[in-house]
Amino acid sequence: NTALHAAVNKGNLELVNILLESLNNSNQEDKDHRKIYKLDIDKPNSKCMNATALHLAVWNDYNEIAIKLLQANANPYLKMNDVSNAFDLA
Repeated sequence: NTALHAAVNKGNLELVNILLESLNNSNQEDKDHRKIYKLDIDKPNSKCMNATALHLAVWNDYNEIAIKLLQANANPYLKMNDVSNAFDLA
């Protein structure tokens, strides 16, 4: 479970927005020279039928979150457990 999965599961649009902002600041160093790693928006959650954050948003009817994820280039064609993509769940 990633931070993005958890934020989507809770329907926390504000936290989703903060996490998606990290996409713009990826693979850089902060002022203390700590590496900032890119968020994998399409990472499947192996403990939840390989659902991506977009699957979870659509599944839970979090439409605003789903739109934000799509605007951040989440892939709607990825399949959850090789069966259902986000369109199927919608």
